[in-house]
Amino acid sequence: MQSTRTQVTAVAEAACSAWQSAFAGPDSRVPLSVVAALSLVDHGDPADVIGADDAEVAQLIGHLWSSFCRLRPDLAYRVMSLLEWSPGRRVGADEHRGAAAVARAAVDAGILDMGASGALQEEDVLGPLVSMLRPPSALQRTGTFFTPADVADLMAATTLGEGRIPAGSSIADEAAGTGGLLLAAARHLRRRGIEPATMRWAAADIDPLIAACLAVNVHRWGLGPRVLIGCADTLAHDWVEQASHERDLGLGIARNTGILAALRGFGAAA
Repeated sequence: MQSTRTQVTAVAEAACSAWQSAFAGPDSRVPLSVVAALSLVDHGDPADVIGADDAEVAQLIGHLWSSFCRLRPDLAYRVMSLLEWSPGRRVGADEHRGAAAVARAAVDAGILDMGASGALQEEDVLGPLVSMLRPPSALQRTGTFFTPADVADLMAATTLGEGRIPAGSSIADEAAGTGGLLLAAARHLRRRGIEPATMRWAAADIDPLIAACLAVNVHRWGLGPRVLIGCADTLAHDWVEQASHERDLGLGIARNTGILAALRGFGAAA
């Protein structure tokens, strides 16, 4: 039986291969958006995706994003980078076909099964997918480096230690990527019988798309409602005030029925 980490890699590889085989273009937002949306599903029948036509798959992804923005309005603004390819403009036929191919490939590789089993609460599927979709030069330009899971686990254990960690304590990472160190911290807390949702979490990344993936992950990992996700050069700016403002903007997005309707109409083909 595959380990969950091996299965995560298989999902990312399948999604990346499907996108590239569809010749749908260089925009990594599309496959990341599709896989991120599917990662949010706790219970789903793979046949509903694999047997659906392209338009039906797009409608499903739109429904998932609309539901997420209603459920987590505090994160709605931050995930908008994953949605820029759909609301407000018609999607080209190649992107439309490629998005559906990615969805089917990810589901066939087991992403819905992992969601149903709870495995995705302990793993990051979006970080590996970013690494596969983007060339090394693109990652280097933004200083993106994904800490290996075993190294992240060691760092979390060393930082948090075995002493008392009061509820409401703050855990932060100002160069978080898709959140590998946060996930390691959450795993460490759970091993000690501490619920991560009782903590305060703050994290940021300079890349808008990666910060959007981070926002999806903190929800998927059950870090609770007291999270603040920013997108900024944290060495040059006080990002907390900006992120707090953007969180408030997200609350407004979630109240805007027009935006939510646009999400439900996700990916209408040109």
